[in-house]
Amino acid sequence: MNLAQKQFEEKGAQVLSASIDTPYSQKAFGTGLGGVRHPILADWHPKGKVASSFGVYNEERGIANRSVFIIDKEGVIRWKKIYTGGLPDVNELLAEVDKIK
Repeated sequence: MNLAQKQFEEKGAQVLSASIDTPYSQKAFGTGLGGVRHPILADWHPKGKVASSFGVYNEERGIANRSVFIIDKEGVIRWKKIYTGGLPDVNELLAEVDKIK
């Protein structure tokens, strides 16, 4: 378990990823990163349905915009950010998790 994952778990948060790619592509992507230690959810069929419902599906390109959501235990989205490049800052996410407790 990496340090960031441990910090999220200490705060009672569950880390998940989602992608419109096939599970096979997701596995190859995770392997290319040296392994992903959290579940990657498939939004493959119907393609992009979940991304569309979250307002991050790019119809023109047929992809989901890279984004992060913090959802509370009742299923309410409390925070959302769309990224144009790079990876989310773990400290920013941990601070946002603290705000919803």
